[in-house]
Amino acid sequence: MVALVCSVISGGWMLYMKCAGCYMDFCWNMDMMKGRVRFVLAPVLVFVVAIVGCFVAGCDSGAVLPHGQANTVYYWRTVFSLDSAETDFLSRHDISRIYIRFFDVVVNASSSGEDVIPNASIVFNDSVPVREVVPTVYITLDALCKIAGNERMWAEKIVTRIDNMCQYNNLGHLRELQLDCDWTTSTGRAFFNLCREVKMAMRAVDSSSILSSTIRLHQLSGDAPPVDYGVLMLYNTGSFKNPDVDNSILSLSDVEPYINDLPSYPLPLDFAYPVYKWNLLFRNNKFEGLLRADIVAGQNIRNVGEGRLMVMSDTVLGDYALRRGDILRQESSPFEVLKSVKSLINRNAPSTGHSSVLYHLSSGNLSEYTSGQIDSLYQ
Repeated sequence: MVALVCSVISGGWMLYMKCAGCYMDFCWNMDMMKGRVRFVLAPVLVFVVAIVGCFVAGCDSGAVLPHGQANTVYYWRTVFSLDSAETDFLSRHDISRIYIRFFDVVVNASSSGEDVIPNASIVFNDSVPVREVVPTVYITLDALCKIAGNERMWAEKIVTRIDNMCQYNNLGHLRELQLDCDWTTSTGRAFFNLCREVKMAMRAVDSSSILSSTIRLHQLSGDAPPVDYGVLMLYNTGSFKNPDVDNSILSLSDVEPYINDLPSYPLPLDFAYPVYKWNLLFRNNKFEGLLRADIVAGQNIRNVGEGRLMVMSDTVLGDYALRRGDILRQESSPFEVLKSVKSLINRNAPSTGHSSVLYHLSSGNLSEYTSGQIDSLYQ
């Protein structure tokens, strides 16, 4: 272990950010907030931390995960509110780390205001009964393109907003952050630059802070982002828009071709597995939308094959007007498939001590599995 101690004495500047009880979307500066949070940002410290971070990343890339093994879940809803089954799940399965989506970063559709804005910010109606809370931010590809060239500015906005939300909701100062983005070869440079700037902004306040990123299967063959660790997403492995696919959520045959890149991937990884279901609507063999309501065969909807239903007459289901001839493809995350994929990962993962993350915490989805099955996914 190498201990790096840096003492920097210099004139710094102070940035004061007002905090409010209401986190409004469409703005980064929350002027209506009550109270004040002060951040001391020393420019020299930022520089030193950046140099040290780059040195450590270059010498120790992919060595070990920066945290211990833990039973972990994602929370991906806009209101944090737990029912009794979800609270029991957290306790029964000893969940000690939870990734919570705080907001999305999207392109501003309005002609006024900033090009990139926060959207669908979470509201906390309940306290979080889990020891480690990791705020997560989803960044759309369109927003990433707008961010390119101004990564430092947007990184500071993201970090400041997350830190304010953590403090207001009694989660303490920001200690760890995860960025979720389906970056590609053409947008990877902007995402990597954003990661570097986010890490610098975080470590200017807390030198021990941690930055992680989600990793898609197709990203395993490329360079790893400059973060402390990644979470490999083992879901949405197929094309949900393809009418001929049987299950786009998870398929062993979809995962297998990417596994050859796993042992040599330079970033330490945890692994996320799906525990959700949905219905995909197709009209004339074209994808029309996603339906999350439970659908059963009846007079207007009939089984026409494994996992497929046909609409027999025009009807309304939830927010969708279904037409005669529409096809609904029902997809889920069968335990047998989850175990097969997990076994494949365990045989090929380059390091031990990684955590399993279930996506996502929802009593409706988790009720499909026994307590023993959940335990086996965490083993």
